[in-house]
Amino acid sequence: MIHVSNNMNPISIKIGFWSTLFLAIMEISYAIGLGAIFFFFTTPTWTDIYTYSDFIKTTSGKLLTLCQIAAFAAGPLFILLLCSLHDYVQPEKKILTRIGICFGVVFAVLASMSYFVQITVIPQNLNSGQLNGLEQFVEINTKSYIAAMVVLGYSLFFGLVSLFIAPIFCKGRLGKVIRYCFITCGVSSILEIIGFYNLMLGMAFVAIANVSLIIASILLCIFFQGLTSISTSEQIRRTTIT
Repeated sequence: MIHVSNNMNPISIKIGFWSTLFLAIMEISYAIGLGAIFFFFTTPTWTDIYTYSDFIKTTSGKLLTLCQIAAFAAGPLFILLLCSLHDYVQPEKKILTRIGICFGVVFAVLASMSYFVQITVIPQNLNSGQLNGLEQFVEINTKSYIAAMVVLGYSLFFGLVSLFIAPIFCKGRLGKVIRYCFITCGVSSILEIIGFYNLMLGMAFVAIANVSLIIASILLCIFFQGLTSISTSEQIRRTTIT
């Protein structure tokens, strides 16, 4: 799938496996929560801060908060994954993972800051009744400052990361599927910007990007699990030789 160094770092393999596993769990949780909101509960729509204050206390609002927690956790996990992949890519392709890490850091900062505000500052102000000016920090208000940050992080920069790391997966059936997943995820993520003008179309691209990332994450778990087996066999071989 990608070139594996003869001097494999067991710590990097473990970080890659566990970060990918938890990333898949966060993405699946996000998809299930968002799906439940749209199909079984009240769909979040923005009218004003007072309506949102009532909405966030409902079952649908609590599910939205859980989705935001999952999205917040995905940022740091994705950076760990990128750093692990950088250890095993061919030397001539390390420039792609370096660029991916740079864009990934911007994505993680924007996403983490935005969702940390949603799960901490917003509830505290709503509970204390301090609503003045709060509408600019509510994610579902598509005309807010914070919504622009979320879209910028999860669409443009996450999309660029996906497109830059996709070419490192070039060998075998597993590698090709992961490559196509990241290409689909990258293109769909960038097209999420359409959500500013057509919410339903934007949400459709969000769904495609999320499904693509879930599939890629699961397959990467298989990849890192394979590296774990190879690393264990190599350690046994060296122990036997010495």
